[in-house]
Amino acid sequence: MKLKIADNIRKYRKEAGLTQENLAERFGVSFQAVSRWENGTTYPDIELLPAIAEFFGVGIDELMGATKEERKKASDHYYLRLNRTVDPKERLALLHEIHREYPKDATIIWNLCSVTEDLEEKRKLTDLLIEVCEDDNRIYVPQAIGWLINAEQEDRVEALLKKHTVELELCREMRLEERYRYRKEWEKYELNKQNNLRKALLDLVFPRLVKDYPEKIDAENSLFASQMRISVIDLLTGKTNMNHVSGDGIPDLWYPVRLQAGFRLSAQLAALGESEKALDVLEDITALYEAFWNLPDQTILTYRTPVLDKIEARLHKCRMPSPIASPNYNNAQFNARTLHSITDGVDFHHPFWSVWDYSPLVLRLGWEWFDSIRFHPRYLACIARMKYFETEDIFPQ
Repeated sequence: MKLKIADNIRKYRKEAGLTQENLAERFGVSFQAVSRWENGTTYPDIELLPAIAEFFGVGIDELMGATKEERKKASDHYYLRLNRTVDPKERLALLHEIHREYPKDATIIWNLCSVTEDLEEKRKLTDLLIEVCEDDNRIYVPQAIGWLINAEQEDRVEALLKKHTVELELCREMRLEERYRYRKEWEKYELNKQNNLRKALLDLVFPRLVKDYPEKIDAENSLFASQMRISVIDLLTGKTNMNHVSGDGIPDLWYPVRLQAGFRLSAQLAALGESEKALDVLEDITALYEAFWNLPDQTILTYRTPVLDKIEARLHKCRMPSPIASPNYNNAQFNARTLHSITDGVDFHHPFWSVWDYSPLVLRLGWEWFDSIRFHPRYLACIARMKYFETEDIFPQ
């Protein structure tokens, strides 16, 4: 995309009656730098663009001379390149390239926050992300803050924690629950309590069932965590002593947890030499996968348990590019489904890709525990059954 920032800086400067020296002094650069901006040799530093645009009373897009249509087309092209780029160094370089052109794109800033190893850059990017994020992508902010806390120097961690976090007792969810109980607003109280329980299970309890520091990453330790996740769900839903993973085999809002716990359980059993059990589990997962992808569009799903009976989500079918960054997928579109909350006050959105849901079976990296059964006919049959749902012409109507 051809930018007209050089022409526009010169135009706006002259309209303001300023010399290159005046503009240089205003932004703390040399007049030679301004000269290079105006002849197109270089661009202003990305951190200066908002200030320059504000100084001239224009938007960044207007300063850069790009129409919305041009920028949308260029943005789509960049995201396509990003999706195809796997090599970490090349991906980082491309993210920097995109960020220079789209300095306030929250998704790009968030991606950069996750991969950059430059601590000072991570600090600046996190602050910028907090500034530019709007309601529809606020989820980026706590993740970026978490990455910064993980990487920060020890003597600065406490200040970061005080700035960006609160004690559990003061968290938003707990305070709202207490408010509704105190005010005897029982309908709001019950919904908030259930939503807090859902989040606690998914974000606090389930991830902490396994000792995942390096000396404890073994199949036996991990097996316990997978079994416990499934057991807790079965206990809550009253589906104990049924199938290995799927409960009664009917998909509900526990589907993503059952699916991932099931893949891990199968891989762990395979690593422990329990091949037949591993394949039995895998076939149960495959049946659950098929049941989910055969659900009619607009199906309403629940957690099917009294303690979460206020929470519902609607299933939508669609087509999406693969989330797997690989040249093998190019521009391919795959069957996808999204779950959107239909319960007021519950932030619930979960996307599924037909090609991504069974990726543990075909992506070896990180799933080496499957190696002992990877070429077993039953294993390959499960992949074939799941792969069936990728193509558009057989998508369930």
